[in-house]
Amino acid sequence: RIARYFPGSATAADERLDAEAIGVKKVREAPASIEVVEEPDEPPFAEAATNDEPEEKPSAAKTGDEVEPVPYSSLAALDEGMARIMKSNRKRSRDAQTLLKRAVKTKEIKFFNRIIKDFGNDKQMGFAEEAFRRIGDAGLSPTVYSYTNLLNACVRVGELDRARKVWDDMIAAGIDPNEVTYTVLVKGLAQDGLLAEAARTVRDMTAQSRAGVEGVAPNVRTFSTLLRNCVRHADPGVADECFAAMRDADVKPDV
Repeated sequence: RIARYFPGSATAADERLDAEAIGVKKVREAPASIEVVEEPDEPPFAEAATNDEPEEKPSAAKTGDEVEPVPYSSLAALDEGMARIMKSNRKRSRDAQTLLKRAVKTKEIKFFNRIIKDFGNDKQMGFAEEAFRRIGDAGLSPTVYSYTNLLNACVRVGELDRARKVWDDMIAAGIDPNEVTYTVLVKGLAQDGLLAEAARTVRDMTAQSRAGVEGVAPNVRTFSTLLRNCVRHADPGVADECFAAMRDADVKPDV
């Protein structure tokens, strides 16, 4: 203050006081303090969460749980096919019942043998057995053809154990098998993989024929049946044995 009114007479203390006064004035004249708004801290791992892609959930198609829907046309075709099969089976069953009734009425063993053969070729094992059973109901006795046709029915459906039983029943009934019966047995054994037993059966046929038993000599069909299954089961040893037995029996191979 003194320096203001009396220039040149200010002391160091006065200069200091003037400087402080000027500083206070500047502070008073300064605008109101600006409020600083601090930005909130980012949450932990925010950057990592932003950069990472959302995890993809496994779909049912990828996990294999989803089954592709079957088109309606396919289901309809399957339903129609099953209906035709059932209708055909019902017709076959009715026809078989009709044949069985006719066989009982006619009481002809040849008629029974024929329908047993037809049932066997059609793989209707149950009806073939029923026809064989009704031979006795008609007061008739089965012949070697009756047993042979029933044996063939068992072989065609792969029932080797039942075929063996039919063979044993035939022997027990005192009926001798012929070459056709033997050939059917060889077929059943060979197609089941019992090639060694089938080859022994063929040798037994040859031995009986040489011993004077008629109608049991192996023919070209017998050997062809065995050879075909040797190829099927990849057994060259039995095949060579079959060729040797064929030459020994003086049977010429066909084409």
